[in-house]
Amino acid sequence: SSGINAEYGDYTTSHGFNYHQGPEWVWCMGFYLRAKLAAERRAGVADEPEAREFYNAVLAPHRVLITRGAYRGLAELTQGGGEFCEGSCPTQAWSIACLLELMEDLRCL
Repeated sequence: SSGINAEYGDYTTSHGFNYHQGPEWVWCMGFYLRAKLAAERRAGVADEPEAREFYNAVLAPHRVLITRGAYRGLAELTQGGGEFCEGSCPTQAWSIACLLELMEDLRCL
């Protein structure tokens, strides 16, 4: 077992001993996707229809939260699979900033 528990409700992974090995951190998604896009640019496939479809699909739920969510932002953490995490801060600057940078990178292709 990896020791990772993606559910926030377990004290040993959420508020206690292994906080950073528990819930999913939203801000990491932006860095991962920007790195993926940079590699695709180098390979000359970043502007292919399949790549655009991938980014649009991945960003669709985030766009909904940014434009229609109660806080017009993205949470600090989610449960496994991106589900709502009650112990998370409802909006975090770095969560939204990292994905906004990606959206700008995509706009500039």
